[in-house]
Amino acid sequence: MIKNPAESGIDIASPMYIFSQKKTEGAAFVAKIGNKKKLKSLLGVLISENITTPAKDRNGYSYIELSGNAICAFSETTLLISNHRDNNATDSWMSQEESKSIIVSSAFQNMQKKKGEIKLMVSLKEFGDKFAQKIYTQAYEDLTVISNLSFENGRINVQVENYTENERLKTLLKQQQKIFRTQSLTFLGKFPAATLAYLSLGLDGDRLCDYIQDNAAIYGSLLINTFGMENLMPLEALFRSIEGDLSIGLLDVTLSSATFAAYAEVKDASAVKTFYDAINKAEIRGTFTQMEEDGYVYESKGQKIYFGVKNKQLYATNDNTIYKNITKNFDGKSLKDAEFVSNIKETSQCIVISIDNILNMPAMKFLTVTGSGSFGAYVDILSGISHLEIIGQDNSGELNLYLKNKKTNALKQLVDVAKQHSGI
Repeated sequence: MIKNPAESGIDIASPMYIFSQKKTEGAAFVAKIGNKKKLKSLLGVLISENITTPAKDRNGYSYIELSGNAICAFSETTLLISNHRDNNATDSWMSQEESKSIIVSSAFQNMQKKKGEIKLMVSLKEFGDKFAQKIYTQAYEDLTVISNLSFENGRINVQVENYTENERLKTLLKQQQKIFRTQSLTFLGKFPAATLAYLSLGLDGDRLCDYIQDNAAIYGSLLINTFGMENLMPLEALFRSIEGDLSIGLLDVTLSSATFAAYAEVKDASAVKTFYDAINKAEIRGTFTQMEEDGYVYESKGQKIYFGVKNKQLYATNDNTIYKNITKNFDGKSLKDAEFVSNIKETSQCIVISIDNILNMPAMKFLTVTGSGSFGAYVDILSGISHLEIIGQDNSGELNLYLKNKKTNALKQLVDVAKQHSGI
């Protein structure tokens, strides 16, 4: 089956499906049968080795029972494998009329139009009972998340889109979209090219706070439980002051600490002063000190975090050298020169994780040299990756995993590494 899957009797050129539904609490795999004779031959081998029970006939199809609670049903055209041994459910699936199937769903039709080798459709309504924040899931229960994955030369691409026919939910999603604006990429020059991870978004702080207030029934209890009522007002003032880019970078990681820097475009310094006054009165471990006009430091257990506003730019960092040069761009090669910049220019949100920079860290280099076995396999896979990029704009998002080899299909590269370490 591994060397020549077509010998299984399954039509591997046709789409295969995996689905689950709340009603049966089970999952099933569905495929088109290309050659029933070959399928029966395969099943005969499984039966002879006592892996499955002999085939039985039922309501126009045949079935065998696999180990555990699984069942494999097949007709002239369809193979169905389910982990839930429910004959009534299997009867329903095997006799399903097209007019009553998922094919009539507009969300499913939208998914089918997408490119890619793997496509996914998830209805949040099916997960409502499993989330603790029930009121949140009730608000979004008519939302369907549609995703598709493509293996391209030098890249694995995943696209994600929110889909709904509910007009109230469409309005809610449009309100969310207005919170974000296209990034100006204001702070790229402040981050060194060796940055490990970078998050940036274009944010309208007023609209963010207005949206949360308008939907207090959804978010109110979550925020109060997280931050406490007394801290919400200064936090609101701080977020309302943000008007433009917000960027955060993870610059270095050692066994004892992590170095970061964060910047945001703000209207003025008043909100940071309000935040400092409020948090200084709160019972928080550590001390807060004003260093200069609109400049502050928080110190705890020998660690310092500097924060404040300069030239209408909010900053926060735990690196003293960055703090002393907070108004300057990085002296050297910065993220302005990074490969991913051209991809994020028209986006409102992005996250970039540089696998290359992470593997070049001294600690990782040591582990790479000394690693073996399964760890060595993981390092081999990671060493072929350049960076992970997640971007968002309006109602959709995209994830790209870029490989260093730009000429070879990404799936082939992964399979080659897997073969190398598995002995296949």
